[in-house]
Amino acid sequence: MEIRDAVYGDIELLPAEVKLLDTFEMQRLRKVRTLALVHLVYPTAVHTRFDHSIGVRYCVQQIIERSHIDLPKEEKELLFKAALLHDIGHPCFSHVTEELEGIPKHTKFVELMLLGKYKDVVVHNNILTESEAHKTTFVANVLNNTEASEILRLIDKKYDENFNKKYLAELIDGYIDADSLDYVRRDGYFLGLPYGNFDDRILSSFRLVQTATGKQFTFSEKKDSLASIMTFLRARFELFRAAYRHHAAEIADAMLHYALEAWARDNSDLLFILGDDELLSRMVSESEKARKMILRLQSRQLYKRAFVINKKSSPSSITKAEAIKNISKERIDFIQKLINETKIRSEDILINHSRRLVWKDYGKISIGTEKPYELKDVARSELDILKDLYDTIWNFSVYASEPSLSAKIFEVCTKIFGHKGEFQPKTIIAPIFYDTVSQVIADIIKEKKASLKILNQLNSERKISSDDIGDILSISRSTASHYLTYIEKKFKERGIDLIKSKRINYRKFWWIGDSAVFERVKGEIKDYVL
Repeated sequence: MEIRDAVYGDIELLPAEVKLLDTFEMQRLRKVRTLALVHLVYPTAVHTRFDHSIGVRYCVQQIIERSHIDLPKEEKELLFKAALLHDIGHPCFSHVTEELEGIPKHTKFVELMLLGKYKDVVVHNNILTESEAHKTTFVANVLNNTEASEILRLIDKKYDENFNKKYLAELIDGYIDADSLDYVRRDGYFLGLPYGNFDDRILSSFRLVQTATGKQFTFSEKKDSLASIMTFLRARFELFRAAYRHHAAEIADAMLHYALEAWARDNSDLLFILGDDELLSRMVSESEKARKMILRLQSRQLYKRAFVINKKSSPSSITKAEAIKNISKERIDFIQKLINETKIRSEDILINHSRRLVWKDYGKISIGTEKPYELKDVARSELDILKDLYDTIWNFSVYASEPSLSAKIFEVCTKIFGHKGEFQPKTIIAPIFYDTVSQVIADIIKEKKASLKILNQLNSERKISSDDIGDILSISRSTASHYLTYIEKKFKERGIDLIKSKRINYRKFWWIGDSAVFERVKGEIKDYVL
């Protein structure tokens, strides 16, 4: 049977695989979006774990064929089935629900599904009646006991450390595998971003070797192979930077986390039975706490950033932020202090919960066939640079339910961390930085008073080019640009991102980023620009 896929074209499946597609567990994956709430930022990112699973199965076959991996027919077919089923145990919104306390690991449900116990869970939760479940095909009805047992050991490598075919799992759960090759390409396609177009020579770079400890997969040591590995790792980073950890997507995740916290503990099974939208509907009807947050998500009324710490921040503030993110008591104490000092309700303040590491120890990727060695032995500097890039994705953020609340949150966070953070909400810059603005103006008067006439030409309503400023003041464009760059730098040195600029069609335009602050500026420079 051929299936038409948006990314790869026609994919041919074996009859036994088609039977797996028609099971309850696999059809559920049609209702589970791969990127959860990222579609609130990138509207076309609504692809599902169902089509991803088919894509992983296709990538496994491509790796085997293009890398000329010599496997017995039964091992190939086992791998194809494991690839199709590798995500069956994932809950809805898995990267959010994984952060919840008291929620079972997805591997527990993989075991229930493959060993024939999942049907009882579905019936117990009143999703199907006994009669309906009897007429429904589940994965365990399609696989024989040996297949089910071996697939379980491939999907959950910790289930049996002594499994004699565990090396096969590296193709669907390794540093670089069919799973990651598909999601990078597929996510990039549906996000509308170019980063999924990595060098596909990587598909022909896998090698199966025999070592003293058994069989293992490595990569070819040819330059083209090493280059394709690094290209893929960079592509994966770009997707994390641009999409997976986009600030609006993280805000949506934090809102969902808040809604799930209380409800999910008593309904954890439903995370592994329902689809995304079914789950949200249940939460809206069964939990008043969840209802308000879910309705906001569904109408895209997202919280707003109020305070951000990232890797650019001071070491001490990063240490405090990491403790708050990773230790429940520290997190609770921090939120309580915010509530006490801002007098804002707890539901109006959220912090992000993205503790999942995005960098794997890619330096351990095996290279070569005769005497395999690690990637870090030949590409340490490139890996160090790439790891530093991945580290920049980390952040600790505090969100406010309304922009008007950002000022209080920002001010208290600044005191707690001893650092102003890397994001200043527009609504708070004027009241907090008036004294600093006065200091910047005083410095400019002492150093380059003539630049105040250039500053006076800017406003928040329209952009103006340095050419236009030059014409108005009868000075050269280069002189205007020099003064503008100087003014921009002076404000940034004091932590105020006031002067904005953008190059449009080879001309650089300038404007003011905050009208309230600029009214203060106008008042202070009026006597010097007459």
